[in-house]
Amino acid sequence: MTHRYGDAIDVATLVYPETFRWRGRSYEVVRVLRRWRERGPWWEGDTVRSGRRLECWRVEARDDAARSAIFDLARDLESQGWHLERVWD
Repeated sequence: MTHRYGDAIDVATLVYPETFRWRGRSYEVVRVLRRWRERGPWWEGDTVRSGRRLECWRVEARDDAARSAIFDLARDLESQGWHLERVWD
């Protein structure tokens, strides 16, 4: 089961996302599971993300309490802004 968010996040990267901060918590990326690119949904019309190119990462990450989960992170290739798109249970 997944939960969709679309929340803006702060991400530290070198080659791949290494850490990110979401809802007041810091997460360390343990491993990258997948990477892909996509465009924003065409059906969103004139909204902010329409037609934007995204670089997406599925990562396993753990918080400061060593709890881990799977996260989908997306970086807008135009604005360079990051969003947490989905959390996998």
